[in-house]
Amino acid sequence: MNVLVLTVEFPPNVGGAGSYAYNLAAGLSKIGHKVTILTCKNRGNLQDEKTIDNYIKSNYGIRIIRKPFIPKFYIWFLGHCCKRLLEQNSFDILILADAHAQKCAAFTDLTTYQPTWTTFHGTELVNYFEKNTYFFSLMQGKKKLYKLFHKIDGIIAVSEAMKSAIIKVVPEFDNKIHIIHHGIDTEFYVKGDQKHKIETLFKIITTC
Repeated sequence: MNVLVLTVEFPPNVGGAGSYAYNLAAGLSKIGHKVTILTCKNRGNLQDEKTIDNYIKSNYGIRIIRKPFIPKFYIWFLGHCCKRLLEQNSFDILILADAHAQKCAAFTDLTTYQPTWTTFHGTELVNYFEKNTYFFSLMQGKKKLYKLFHKIDGIIAVSEAMKSAIIKVVPEFDNKIHIIHHGIDTEFYVKGDQKHKIETLFKIITTC
């Protein structure tokens, strides 16, 4: 598949969602998918970003596109950049990897081009539907995000607790939610016999 991952948070900017996007892209590339990442660039980290991007490209063949981060307007700017990218390329799936990406998609209607999936990591639902700001309410953010989640093809929850939290707020999306726990790169963290033992255990678990 030709996969586009949209994420505002991405290394070298440190954060759970950024690490998730990186590992997701690397994992998809390892099993043969063509991956493009659309994210932001930060003036204070340009050299670090260049180093990381070169490493990811040389090791995984992943294409990384960075657009300027524009405070207060990045949602619309990055969303429209993503829309142009979707119009100019044939992507099989769009993955919204963090809460910022969800907002980009909601405010620029990115779901009309291809199947779209998104991931919930933690407090997104509370911020969207229970504790949103005056500006967010003024821009009808809650309505736009509800429409987005209604239209997308799948929602990934990183735990049972996260799934329960989503269902509590928007129970009508129950049939779209899939639990996929965070994993580790066994090639990087595990060596030799220990790696073989883990792979054998995984096969046993999946065949039970």
